[in-house]
Amino acid sequence: MRDRTGPDRGSILIVVLIMVIVVASLCMASAMVATSDSRQADFLVHRTQALYVAQGALEDEIHDLGNMCAMARLDQPFAGYDAMAGLVTRNGTWMTKDGVSMGQYDVTVTAVNAVDTSTRDIVIQTIGYVPSKTNAAAITRTINAVVRVSLGRSHVFDYVYFINNWGWYFGDTIIANGNVRANGPFDGGNYHAAVNGVPRFQTLANGHFSDYIDDGGVYSWWNIVNAANMQGMVNAVWSQADCTAGHCTQAQVGTNKGIHSWQDNTSSTPSTQGQVTMPNLTDLTVYESLAKAQGSYIKVGSTTVVNAVQGDTVGEQQNLYLVGTTAAPIVIHGPVVVRGSVIISGVVTGQGCIYSGGNVYVPKNLTYKTPPTTPPASPTQAQMESWISTNANADALGLFARKHVVIGDYTDSSWQSEVSSWVNDPQNESKEDAGADGIPNTKAGRDGILGTADDDTLDGDGVWTVSYYTAANQAAGLIPPGKNVGDVIPGTGEDIDGDGLYTPRCAMSEFNIPASLTSSNWAGNVPSGTPKYSTIATNSGMSHIDAAFYTNHHIAMLTTASGQDMVFNGCVVSRNESLIYGTNHLILNYDLRLLDGGGTFGLYLPKVWNPVAVVFWKVN
Repeated sequence: MRDRTGPDRGSILIVVLIMVIVVASLCMASAMVATSDSRQADFLVHRTQALYVAQGALEDEIHDLGNMCAMARLDQPFAGYDAMAGLVTRNGTWMTKDGVSMGQYDVTVTAVNAVDTSTRDIVIQTIGYVPSKTNAAAITRTINAVVRVSLGRSHVFDYVYFINNWGWYFGDTIIANGNVRANGPFDGGNYHAAVNGVPRFQTLANGHFSDYIDDGGVYSWWNIVNAANMQGMVNAVWSQADCTAGHCTQAQVGTNKGIHSWQDNTSSTPSTQGQVTMPNLTDLTVYESLAKAQGSYIKVGSTTVVNAVQGDTVGEQQNLYLVGTTAAPIVIHGPVVVRGSVIISGVVTGQGCIYSGGNVYVPKNLTYKTPPTTPPASPTQAQMESWISTNANADALGLFARKHVVIGDYTDSSWQSEVSSWVNDPQNESKEDAGADGIPNTKAGRDGILGTADDDTLDGDGVWTVSYYTAANQAAGLIPPGKNVGDVIPGTGEDIDGDGLYTPRCAMSEFNIPASLTSSNWAGNVPSGTPKYSTIATNSGMSHIDAAFYTNHHIAMLTTASGQDMVFNGCVVSRNESLIYGTNHLILNYDLRLLDGGGTFGLYLPKVWNPVAVVFWKVN
C-alpha cells in the first residue's frame, strides 16, 4: 500500500538534481571568481614590483650622475653630461633584492637640456620589466623624469666660521657675529663664547631673501657638546638627530635655541646627510679662464702687478708679494689667480679675490680703504637686505688658498710653539685617514661604543680608501687629460682635499714661505735686498683683517696684541684651524655680501656640485 499524503519520489529526485546542479554551478562560479581574484592580485603585485624596479633604475642612474661630478673638470663641467643625450645607459639590467630577482630594467637618457651655463636638466626614461624583459607576458612600468645637475656656490660661505672637521670654540672672549658650523662635532669647551647668529634663507635674488630656514646660531653635522655656557643670541638648542629617509625634522631637545646638529644615527653605516661640501681648488684652470674673461687685475697704487693670472708665462714669477698703504693701496678687480703663494698686508681697495695655488700669508694687518659699515647684531631680514644694498660698493676681498693660510710671524718661536701644539693635537687630526664620514676620531660612531652599527671602520685603519678611474670611465670619456685607468679619482673616499694624493698629518714646515724674499722669486712690490720674514711680519701688532678666507687645509695664527681685540671682517672657512689669540677678544664679523655667490661683489666664490635633484617625474 502507499500513503498518498507523502511526497512523490520522482519530484524529490528532480529537486535533488536541481540542487546538485545549482551547488555545482555555485562552486564553479566561486572557483572562477577565486581564480579571477587571484590573477588580479598577481597582476597588481607584479605591477607594483615593476614600478619598484623602475624606481630602482632611476635611483641607480641618479647615483651614477652624482659620481660623474667627482670626475668632471670645472673648466668643462658638463662635457660628460652633454655627451649622454640619446644614450641607453642600461639595457636589461637585473635588479635583485636579498638574492632574489625582482626583474629587469632599461635606462635611456632621452635629452640633456642646458638651463644656463651652470645647470643641465637631464631627461631620463626608465622601464621596469617583471618577471623579465624577454618574457612575452612581462608587466612593465615606465618612469619619465627630469634630473638636474648644477654647479653653485658652496654653502660653507654661509658661516662666519666653518670647519670641515671638529669645531672648537675654546675661549671665554670669542664673539661671532654670524652663524658658525662644523662638518664634524662641535665642542664649546664649557667656555662663554658668544654667537650672534643671522637668519638663514634658501635664496638671495635681486637683493631680497626668500624661503626662510631658521634664525641661525651654531650648527654641527655630528653633535654639539659643552655648549651650555655659550652666550649671545644662542638662548635655545635645536637638534636634528634622527634623519629618516633622508629627511630631518626639527625638534626642541633642550633649553638653548640656536644650536643645531644633524646626524642619522639610525643607519648601520655612517651617513654624510647634513654635511656641507667643501670646494676643490686642486685645478684652478676654470678660475684662470674666468680671470682672463673678466679682465681682472691687481695694482699697487697705479702700477699694475698682475693681469688676470700670475705665473702662466715662461719666466714669470709664480709667487706674489703685496703691501698696500693709504696713499698707494692694493687695488683688486675681479678674480685673480696666482699659481704660487701670496703674501699680502696693508691697505686694500676694490672688489675681487685671489686664488692661490700655494699658501696665503698675512704677516701684518690687512684693512679695507673703504670698508662696509658695521653689520647689525642678530639682524632681521629687512636689516640684512638693507645692509647689503647700502654696502654694495664697499671694498670686498676673498683670499682662497689651495694649501694653508698663515697669519702673523710664523718664524717666531712663540708662534711655532703655540701653533705646533694645536696642529699636532690628536683632536685636530689632519691626515687623510678619516674614514667614510671624512671626520677623524669618529671610529666609535656617535654612540661612542666600538663594535656597534654606527662605527666608521675606515677611520684610522691605516689604509687610504679612495676610488679609481675604470675602463668604463674611459669609454664614457670621463677621464681628464693626464689621468689614466687606475689613477685615483680626486675628491673620492678619504681624499679630503681633492688633490688625488694622500696627505699625511700637517707638518710645521708646510707653513714656510716657498722661496726667499727676492724680486727673482716674487712679483709685486717686494722690498729690496733679501729681508727675513720676521722683518715684514708681526704677532704683537696683529689685530685686524678684512677678508673672506678659504682653505681645505690649515688656517694658523698667533696674535699677542695685548690690550687690543683681534677682528676678522669676512669669514674663516677651513678644514683645520689653529687660531690662537692673546688679545682682549677674538671677534668674527660676517660679511653678509657673501650670501650672494654670483660674483656681484667681485668675490667669485669657489664652486661646488650641488646634490643631484629630481625636478619632475611621471609614472606610466
